[in-house]
Amino acid sequence: MEQIGHLQWTLGIMLILTWVLHVINGSPLLSGWDIFILGWMAHFPDLIDLLWGKKGFNSHHRYLTHGLFFLAFWYILSYITGIYLPVVSRIIFLIAIGSTLHIAEDILAGGGYINLFSPFTKDFGKIMLVSRDHQIVLGKIVKNRASKYILGTESLTDDLAFFWLITMIGSAFFVAGVGLYLL
Repeated sequence: MEQIGHLQWTLGIMLILTWVLHVINGSPLLSGWDIFILGWMAHFPDLIDLLWGKKGFNSHHRYLTHGLFFLAFWYILSYITGIYLPVVSRIIFLIAIGSTLHIAEDILAGGGYINLFSPFTKDFGKIMLVSRDHQIVLGKIVKNRASKYILGTESLTDDLAFFWLITMIGSAFFVAGVGLYLL
């Protein structure tokens, strides 16, 4: 998934979830700082991969930071620091939530396999819900529906049409989340 998609989807889903929890049991809504931190944490796994990869981003992308062990580390660290450092624990918890949503979004949007048990296994636990072929099929559907609205010299490819679809869905989550947050 593209980085703008991660931002839209993560913030939208979290705003909607915190609003639902607020309505059900009176939980507090996310603060402005929480939203700011979560926006950055939507990219956290890819940022770590970018810094980690000595041979380039793509050589290590999704190797260390897109698995269950990576997530478990942050949730456990958040729990342990919560005893003594509650503010730090909240930031670490937002890292864990942002990373969890990032990985879920990568699984849903396709773009390659996610190995849930990396870095300890190579093939066991691979998951991908939307393959490259699915992206092309979905892109063609969007392209066929949108082609009558394209003016001038714009050229809409199947890849771009799939990107538009993912971005529109992310925008819908984000707008709905902001709307519910402001209620």
